Amino acid sequence: MTDTVQVALIVTIGPTIIGALNLLHQIIVARKVSEVGDHLKAETKEIKAATNGMKDALVAATAKASHAEGVQDEKNRATEAAISKLENGKQI
Repeated sequence: MTDTVQVALIVTIGPTIIGALNLLHQIIVARKVSEVGDHLKAETKEIKAATNGMKDALVAATAKASHAEGVQDEKNRATEAAISKLENGKQI
């Protein structure tokens, strides 16, 4: 091996070690990200299971309240119309 080749090998050892350490670090980070993602998926499933009925109950309660409000509005309108007819009948 010539001196030039030895110098080239010595010079490339540093960047090669840095690259290998970078690769190792990326593998470790990728595994951690995968673990966190799996954990979040599990938590999301638990939250969906826990809150699944809440949305249905809220929609049902909102529909019931809206219907009751509509019924009351119609009763009020009918009462006002009847009162108006009676008042108009008395004036004639």
